[in-house]
Order: sequence, then C-alpha cells, then structure tokens
Amino acid sequence: MTEELNYGNKLDLVRSLALGISTAGALGSFAMTLQAGEHDGSVILTLLFLVWVLSPFIVLIISCVHSKRWPTRARISLYTLMIITSLFTLLFYGRLLSFSGVRPAFVFLVIPFITWILMLISHAFLRR
Repeated sequence: MTEELNYGNKLDLVRSLALGISTAGALGSFAMTLQAGEHDGSVILTLLFLVWVLSPFIVLIISCVHSKRWPTRARISLYTLMIITSLFTLLFYGRLLSFSGVRPAFVFLVIPFITWILMLISHAFLRR
C-alpha cells in the first residue's frame, strides 16, 4: 500500500510539473507570437495566429485537468507529451532550433500542426 501511495504521489508531482511547464509554454508562445506579429500591422491575423498557436496548449491543459481518473499509462503519456511539446515549441519559436531558410510565420503555422498530429497519434495509440 505504501508503494502505491508513493507512486501516486510521484505521478501527481509529474502532473504538477507538466501543468507548470505547459502553462509556461503557452505564455512564452503567446509572447513570441505577439513579438513575431508586431510589425505585421494586421490585428486580425495576429489574433488568428494566437488562437492557432495556443490551441494545442489549451487542449493539453484541459486534458490534464480531467485526467485524474485516466489509466496510468494514458496519464504518463499525456504528461510526457505536455512537457516535450512545451519545450520544443519554445525552442522553435525562440529560434534556438529552426528550419533552414523559412520565414517565422511558417514556424508558427507548422509547430501547432505537428503538435495536433502528435496528440491525435497519442490518443489513437492509447485507445487500443
């Protein structure tokens, strides 16, 4: 019983860590999207980019909030995806990692798309 309690505590710690990192990832992505679009001149385009860029974070955070009763394997997968997604997103948006020869707008379009694909693959895999 003590081992199970310790494992549950560790999983709750990872959950808290994933929520914190995802929140930081969302805030950082928000700031970098605003910074990238500050010379664009179109408020509507910037708002559309913000919705697109933040959408994976919103879904991941909402999923995490509702995941307390999920199977352990699904929770671990979700928390891992949250952490990896947040870190890589910030690295690409901050241009520490980059695709060679592409404009910044491309990165802000492609990274959320890749994140959505990874979320769908993860969801399909865990449904088996």
